[in-house]
Amino acid sequence: MKHLFRILTVVALMALVLTPAWAAKKYDGKTMNIYLGITPHAREQVMEHIAPKLKEKWGINLAAEAIGSGAMLEKIVVQKNNPRISVAGWDVVIGLKAAKLGLCEPLDMEKAPNLKQLYKWALNNFDGKLQVLASSVSGVGLIYNEDLFKKKNLPLPTSWYDLWRKDLSGRVSITAPESTWGTAALATFARLEGGGEQNIDPGFKKYKTLLPHIHTIHTWSSELTKLLQLGEVWVGTTGSNMGVALRDKGFPARWVMPKEGAPMMGGGMSIVKNAPFPDVAYDFVNLYFSAEFQTIRVGTGNATSSKTAWENATEKVKSGFPIRPDASEKLIKLDWTVINEKRAGWTERWHKEMK
Repeated sequence: MKHLFRILTVVALMALVLTPAWAAKKYDGKTMNIYLGITPHAREQVMEHIAPKLKEKWGINLAAEAIGSGAMLEKIVVQKNNPRISVAGWDVVIGLKAAKLGLCEPLDMEKAPNLKQLYKWALNNFDGKLQVLASSVSGVGLIYNEDLFKKKNLPLPTSWYDLWRKDLSGRVSITAPESTWGTAALATFARLEGGGEQNIDPGFKKYKTLLPHIHTIHTWSSELTKLLQLGEVWVGTTGSNMGVALRDKGFPARWVMPKEGAPMMGGGMSIVKNAPFPDVAYDFVNLYFSAEFQTIRVGTGNATSSKTAWENATEKVKSGFPIRPDASEKLIKLDWTVINEKRAGWTERWHKEMK
């Protein structure tokens, strides 16, 4: 009997020692698909810092695709009855539209406790339920080549209306409304010209007078980046995070908030309703909004929604941000409920009239 006991004890100990090496993890060989916005360094940082942790814990592979928020929504609408995407990193305004369409999973903060570190403006409810998280705060304004302006002794841009300056004619690029930044700029011009979200006509009317001065109408920030680097475009409309990201790469870009104000924007994130691997999706969101990962994002120009990460950032890092997450009240807050209802019509009109 004692001999048998010794044998069983040895077997049990061997099992304890060997189990971590050979035991299958819950999702070995599986792949979780997510969408990320076209934001500088986002995909690279997710794959470098978050994907390995998910692989280690769950055995799962992470496939992250960076696409525009509008395209993201279209794809997930098609997948509604059988979603293949677990997490959508869309702009907040697109996320709210998705929530209205029933595409977002109501979030349980207990399953992702790092969400408790976020600023209140980062928690977006729909029908009384948390469904869209803001990962950052930004504004839409002007970006320009600082060295080029100095070399040519040009006055620095300070106003939306500087886009019409004769000395910049042919060197201007504006954002198309397929990009949320472009939609925000169009609505802002409508406001400046006496209209607004309910009356977009003044915005189109003013923009049409800019057509003779435009070099390019870009859709994505990557297009504008290339044009700035080639010296083809000297000034353009874009989000505030682009200035920090380009300077980090050594390009002398400078983003400025126009004196008339900049519409408030923000990258966002939702868990897709009925998504595959919901437990891993929660783990991804929790890791994404951890102080550790958000500190990395701050270091590459992301105005984080994490209080902890922002408060821990050095003053040197903070000084490089044109918009601080703890001062978001200085931005123009557009009515995105109205805009989301009208945006498709505005985009169609844009392609007919802005040629």
